[in-house]
Amino acid sequence: MKLLSLLVALMPLSALGSCSTLLKAEEEAPFVPLFNGHNLEGWEVVNGAASTWTACDNMIVCDGQPSGFLRTQRMYRNFIVEFEYRHMQSGGNAGFFVWADPLPARGVPFPRAIEVQVIDGWETANWTSHGDVFSIHGAYLHPDRPHPARWQRCLPSERRALGAGQWNHFRITAIDGKLKLAVNGKEVSGGYDIRPRMGYLCLEAEGSEVHFRNLHIKELPAEKRLPDNLIAGKARGFTTLYNGINFTHWQQPVADGWSSRGWILAANSPLQPLRSEQSFEDFECILDWHYPDSAAATPAKLVLRDGVEIPLAMDEGWNRLHVILVGNRLTLLQNGELQKRGVRVASSSGPYPISLQADGAQVEFANLFLRSL
Repeated sequence: MKLLSLLVALMPLSALGSCSTLLKAEEEAPFVPLFNGHNLEGWEVVNGAASTWTACDNMIVCDGQPSGFLRTQRMYRNFIVEFEYRHMQSGGNAGFFVWADPLPARGVPFPRAIEVQVIDGWETANWTSHGDVFSIHGAYLHPDRPHPARWQRCLPSERRALGAGQWNHFRITAIDGKLKLAVNGKEVSGGYDIRPRMGYLCLEAEGSEVHFRNLHIKELPAEKRLPDNLIAGKARGFTTLYNGINFTHWQQPVADGWSSRGWILAANSPLQPLRSEQSFEDFECILDWHYPDSAAATPAKLVLRDGVEIPLAMDEGWNRLHVILVGNRLTLLQNGELQKRGVRVASSSGPYPISLQADGAQVEFANLFLRSL
């Protein structure tokens, strides 16, 4: 007891405050389930199909197809999360995202977040299967130990994960921009000065079957309000119009030239448009696109209504369009930059399907989300 008192007395005031808060929270806050064992209540499939994530035998079962993620319906800041996972095939890949945005980042199927690696059978100089922690798609993390290639990635201090078919236990402690990961009972990796440091928790699908069980969380107190730039984006009711598996949500039959390639909706020079099954009146829409063939002569279009067509610029790399249409007023952002605000468009009111029109070009679309206003 005297030794503990001496150690506390020698701590910096900043460390003492966070430590005492954590100790108090450990004593008072209970762990509560993140998964009820029966269904996916409290979770949302962001950009997959109904078959991607299922509840079975007290497990969340992910079949891995398509690449995407399942996220909590609410945001978390300071917490301890515990869960178990097992891969069902050697070399399987998945992940657990911390402090994530609600939607995928531009041109990828995953959000800005901190990823806790859930992978099997990989041993390289730069990544492993034993508890790597790293930033993805615009998040920031300073690793507890320098990475050999200077990535924002902490490699584990010890190899402790078990192979395919065996259960592994992860314990993640995330407090005020600091994160620690324990694998099968021992802390092995972590990072600090993390941004953002409040957001959603997510499970990742990345090509192979993986099971999760015994997901529990203990929320810990926070002393100060976070500035907005340290908080992930807030979910606003967007739903996907493309599930990465098939053409559910689109008018049938689908014209030749359109194909489903996992998280990418591919147009291989089709002459006929792809039209949504549902019609929309006032709505907000997000769409990513990319031209694998830069020699295409005519840009593709997003058609919102009769007479409201938005050309999709033939820039290199992935692009993101963000559209708001209310009545006959159009607001348009491309790659985060405002192009039009409340511009009057010549169109009659009323619900219409939206259309993707390739006009004979090769185009790849992704992350097509919409919410009615």
